[in-house]
Amino acid sequence: DGRTGEPTTLVRDAHRARLDVHVWTVRNENSQLPADHRLGDPASPAYPRATGDVAGFLDRLLELGVDGAFCDDPAMGRAVVARHSR
Repeated sequence: DGRTGEPTTLVRDAHRARLDVHVWTVRNENSQLPADHRLGDPASPAYPRATGDVAGFLDRLLELGVDGAFCDDPAMGRAVVARHSR
């Protein structure tokens, strides 16, 4: 249904093999985010292009142990990483 599923062991396994895990490309638009991180009215014609909960999605990725992300909005990525670094 387009929602994020249960995490796999991919990140943990990669870290055990001394690999870093980076994701790409995290974009702000609803159409580019998992369904559980989209915001707004799906019936609106602007919904696919509207900004979704990209910070929440990045938070989730960092909670899963992802080491980095390529973001279309680097300022958002830096802000989320800074929050996690405290």
